[in-house]
Amino acid sequence: MACNTWCSYTGEIPTKGDPESRLDDWVVNVSDFSNLLTDGINKLVWGGGAESFTLPTQYWISCHSTLSTETGPGTELSGNNYGRMQVLLEKVTDRKWATSADVSSQSASADWDPILSLGVYDAQTGGRYLGYGTLSVPKIILTSQVFFIGQGNFTLEFLV
Repeated sequence: MACNTWCSYTGEIPTKGDPESRLDDWVVNVSDFSNLLTDGINKLVWGGGAESFTLPTQYWISCHSTLSTETGPGTELSGNNYGRMQVLLEKVTDRKWATSADVSSQSASADWDPILSLGVYDAQTGGRYLGYGTLSVPKIILTSQVFFIGQGNFTLEFLV
């Protein structure tokens, strides 16, 4: 039994403050668990193995300039005022969690590489890679812009 699919992303992440952005029309979803998280859930549910798995207490969104997979993240952005963004999640249903507040990066000090995928980690730096979502359209962040996801527009959902 593999319960490793969350959801898929559709649409383009708008730029904060862009009057053409309709934040109520798009949702970012992480699409797949990492192998580490899938194995950890299996250990929690089915037992086995000498190691235990500790559930995360914090979640951080990362931006990647190459595609991420279940075996590992893509190339995470660095420099130019980039940093992972903490996301606070609230339970929507038994299988779905969504952001309980806006998520925003600091203003870019220079253009970022195009963002092709998002990752979820349990720490601001380092930490465990938990899952990913691939953007259907690369997101471009230029100097002085921010990466922004509105409240409720980033969801984690278990699909069975």
